[in-house]
Amino acid sequence: MKYSIRITKDRCSFKGQTPYNIQQISDLIKHFCLLHKRARITFRSLIVLFLLAWLRPGWAGFEDYMVGGRWQAMAGSGVASCGHQTLFLHNPAMLCDQAAWQITMSRLQLFSLRELALVNLGISRSWRDSGMGMSLQRFGNDLYGETFFALAAAHKMGSSLRLGATVRYADLRIARYGCSGCFLVDVGVTGAWSPRMDFGFAAKNLSGSRLGRCQEPLPQALQMGIHFKLSPGLTLVTDLYDEVRAPLQLRQGVECAVNKYLILRAGFTSASLRLAGGFAVRCGFTTIDYAVITHPFLGLTHQFSVGFCKP
Repeated sequence: MKYSIRITKDRCSFKGQTPYNIQQISDLIKHFCLLHKRARITFRSLIVLFLLAWLRPGWAGFEDYMVGGRWQAMAGSGVASCGHQTLFLHNPAMLCDQAAWQITMSRLQLFSLRELALVNLGISRSWRDSGMGMSLQRFGNDLYGETFFALAAAHKMGSSLRLGATVRYADLRIARYGCSGCFLVDVGVTGAWSPRMDFGFAAKNLSGSRLGRCQEPLPQALQMGIHFKLSPGLTLVTDLYDEVRAPLQLRQGVECAVNKYLILRAGFTSASLRLAGGFAVRCGFTTIDYAVITHPFLGLTHQFSVGFCKP
């Protein structure tokens, strides 16, 4: 049976079918990859594919992926942390108080599938009271691809308060469907309540950007958290993560510096009770991170990242 796509000024749909949005197409491609990899979830995937025909339009693509070894190993918590590699992608205020130069590269595979790979490259430069950074991110395959290019800046206000903002350009390409792009704006804040406790807040897609002729809304998320320094080598973070139209999540993580070369991390999120863990190895100006996070049905997601810093 063949279907054709009708695109008008107000909506786009498959003839004779309920309207499809970009998120449904993204999920459809992901499930095809999972069917190819794991036969044991065939029945569940067929049910999901059947339900897609009846879903009403929701968010478009560009999910909030856990980019960075430290971020994923702590289950997406740590919005109040400062001075850590790649975290300015999640809170631009973190550009302050880092090493002078940082270059980071990371790669993750959702559910261990090559077809669902995400690659990120970032570079940042920090000064005494400010910082700037940029990042390039690519997710997907030949059928479905998401690309992000981000520019971020931060400034320190007073003794501890830091403010940051990010402008991102999102580009989406779907085979035989078309391509589109738009700009998004993120903001972030971090500060210190006491010598041992910091707070942080980040808002993603504060601009409420929409994608394509169908004007499909991109995900909006709010995250706030607290960073506890229990001891010089032990850190505990607790975050609340709220993506609009999704349940509120509790995210927690712990980081333990065994020595100046090895760091151990663990965390969990209340979203499907996913557990995470990982470690970092430091050698001079180089840091290598590994992280893994579970999923109740789809298996493990591994991530490797490498960072270079110059004080």
